[in-house]
Amino acid sequence: MSTRQRKSPTRWTRISRRNAYRLFLRSKPPLARGFKTHRLKGGLGPSRDNIKYFSQRFFMNVLKCIFAAGALALCACSSSDVGGGASGAGGSDTKASGAVIDASRMGVVLPLGGKGAECAAGAEILSGMQIAVSQINAAGGVGGKPLRLEIRDSAQEEFAFSETLANMSDSGIKLFHVGLDDAIVAQYKVFGRLSDCFFNLMTTYPPATTGTDNATRIFVNGAQEGDMLTEQIEVVDRKQCYVVMNEDTLCGRSNSAYFCFNLNKGTAKAYADAFKRGEKNFGIFSGQIIRLKPRFIFYIGSGAELSDFAGSVRDSGYDGVLLATCGLLTKDAVKPVPGLRFGKLRTAYECGKVANETSKKFAAAYEKKFGVRPSWLAAYGYDAIMLAARAASEPGATSGSMRKFFSNKTYEGAMGKLKFDSSADLLSELEIVELK
Repeated sequence: MSTRQRKSPTRWTRISRRNAYRLFLRSKPPLARGFKTHRLKGGLGPSRDNIKYFSQRFFMNVLKCIFAAGALALCACSSSDVGGGASGAGGSDTKASGAVIDASRMGVVLPLGGKGAECAAGAEILSGMQIAVSQINAAGGVGGKPLRLEIRDSAQEEFAFSETLANMSDSGIKLFHVGLDDAIVAQYKVFGRLSDCFFNLMTTYPPATTGTDNATRIFVNGAQEGDMLTEQIEVVDRKQCYVVMNEDTLCGRSNSAYFCFNLNKGTAKAYADAFKRGEKNFGIFSGQIIRLKPRFIFYIGSGAELSDFAGSVRDSGYDGVLLATCGLLTKDAVKPVPGLRFGKLRTAYECGKVANETSKKFAAAYEKKFGVRPSWLAAYGYDAIMLAARAASEPGATSGSMRKFFSNKTYEGAMGKLKFDSSADLLSELEIVELK
């Protein structure tokens, strides 16, 4: 073994378990740093005198840490006695439950000013929100103050998602409605870090509310869509296969993964492929699909490309069933394709099966203001504002406690029955409608 001394210590980052012991012997040990240079003898480690020296210094430092911890504990006890009951258990509860929410200010972050299905859907949702704001303010506002929406357009070219949320939060806005943009998936961890805020995540991204404690979803749930559509199939034999076609976005890929998880059971196989937004020519996709002979094809996307895709698989000679998610289009935007068995998820509201008083009043107010019947997207926007205002108006409502308003609760809204699960995730009233 070489007796040459190392002049510089080996770095202590990214050490494998196999090399940890050898590196410890050949380098400056952690305890030696800051005291004196560690000398090596024949590369075999510290000398006996140095070991004694470092052991004594280590013992003294341990004693200092113990005394410091005791002093801190004594200070903590003294401060809790001064505050009385309010700064004892009550103080810790307040910190755990988050910041108090000002229900009179809500932030809305949606794609609005561009082209495409997402921006059109964002405008529909915002129009429904405006009806809710008008009705709330006509009834006296929230806590005696008029409700105001602070609106940001996430479709702007230079829009910075996380920076915008942080700036709005710093200005005092603690209640947000965000959605319809892939930035939600890309910036998902941002919501959990803003623990003094509460979010309504209007996205189909399946785990939207499971990864954070300060959010709900008042919108279509991609996992619910996947469960409902994949329940239509049965595994018949080893040759059974299915095709999942998804929009090539972060949210589309996530939803596709959930579909494939449901489909890959027994001996069945699920094949997935992706198309870009605005795709018009699906000839190559259809040629590949027809060779697989799938019983079902599942379409996941906004719906803007659905008619072109359906026509392409029909023209290729496909004789199975095409099933599509809700997407982001209004009822009449997707037309039937003659010669193709074609089904699509739709909300009960779209199908005209919601007739409660809340829904009737919303529809009447919307038609009076805009001159047209409201879409299902507008109804979600209306319910989002109404429920968020109610949740934030609860006595002592905070960003931490608002989730309890939604968890395992059911409410009546413009969309019909709004049933939330234990993670404050909405289960919408959906059904599969055959397009004829």
